[in-house]
Amino acid sequence: MRGPATKRNPWLVAGIFLGIILLFSPVAGLVMTAVNMAKGFTTASQDGLSSGVRGLAEQTGEALVATVVGLIFAVPGLALLITCVVLRSRESKRLQEAASRDATESSIGN
Repeated sequence: MRGPATKRNPWLVAGIFLGIILLFSPVAGLVMTAVNMAKGFTTASQDGLSSGVRGLAEQTGEALVATVVGLIFAVPGLALLITCVVLRSRESKRLQEAASRDATESSIGN
């Protein structure tokens, strides 16, 4: 039977999953960068040199914004993931110690 000292914290598990999801945001940013760059080169090849350069510059700017947004989400996501993993590890260690202490006390009591 689990007592209050042996309950696991569901927020740590949720934090780990959220951290993993946020850690994949640079991948989304990279995909959007590739899409916008492809659009820019397509525009440049279709519109000719003078107006194509302007389209390429606009698409490159959008690509850089997508990359920056991905990184903005990834950095806090990594911090959250590391924090929750460390806290979960400490919690598991504490629970193992409590279980072994309870087992020792019950064997001494018998």
